[in-house]
Amino acid sequence: MARLGNKDDLTLEEKQALIKTQALIHAESFYHYKLIARAAGITDDTLKKYRDEDQSFSEQLEQARTRFIDKKMKVAKPEFLLERLEPELFKLRTEKELRVSDLPKPLLGGNSVSTDHGNEEAPSAQ
Repeated sequence: MARLGNKDDLTLEEKQALIKTQALIHAESFYHYKLIARAAGITDDTLKKYRDEDQSFSEQLEQARTRFIDKKMKVAKPEFLLERLEPELFKLRTEKELRVSDLPKPLLGGNSVSTDHGNEEAPSAQ
């Protein structure tokens, strides 16, 4: 168990235990590993290393992330849940998503661009 006091007095194992405890606490507030790592003051690579090396910690972290999901699912709106389950069917679309292949082909062919001169008079031949 990590002892209280100056962090510089802690052994490497005690520092890691303290960081892992912080990560477990933060995992109930942040689902994503990157955010959990930042909140615990480590990089995501370090968090991954801890998860890979310590199976017990990895399982506890997943349980904490599951508790996060459970809490959020209870308060989530049905629309939000549908958007996450089937994004292609239920995601909110504010504008039509266009691809270049969806654009109409030019009438004159090639790379020509048609311009509309509106009510301008045609240039007179001199």
